[in-house]
Amino acid sequence: MSKICYVVTSGDYSDYHICAVFDFKPLAEQWIDEPSNESGYCEIEEYPINAAVTSEGFIYDIAMRRDGNVLHCSLCNNPEQRPNEGRVTEKGLLQIQVRGKTAKHAIKIANEKRTFLIANNEYRHKAGGPF
Repeated sequence: MSKICYVVTSGDYSDYHICAVFDFKPLAEQWIDEPSNESGYCEIEEYPINAAVTSEGFIYDIAMRRDGNVLHCSLCNNPEQRPNEGRVTEKGLLQIQVRGKTAKHAIKIANEKRTFLIANNEYRHKAGGPF
């Protein structure tokens, strides 16, 4: 399993920038909570250390409810996992692996898949297999 770094970012579009980088998530969270931090709204993005990033990004494992609430999003540790493979569980959760540049980007892709499945009446559990 690769090590993860925690990148604190702020801003959108042309104002998007890195504020700080940590190797321990609680330190990143503590940095955000510091009263001296004047960066405004910040987010923590997770990236593997010493990993080559392709133009397509990383593969993320995502678990999402039918209503779009994300229960789980993490980097996929299986190098043989193919993106966009997924299934709807018996409990109605969408479990999918998608390629994204960041976790936020991957969640957006998973959400698009979720809305597509709902719109096409395909959001249902299929025993033993993907969609």
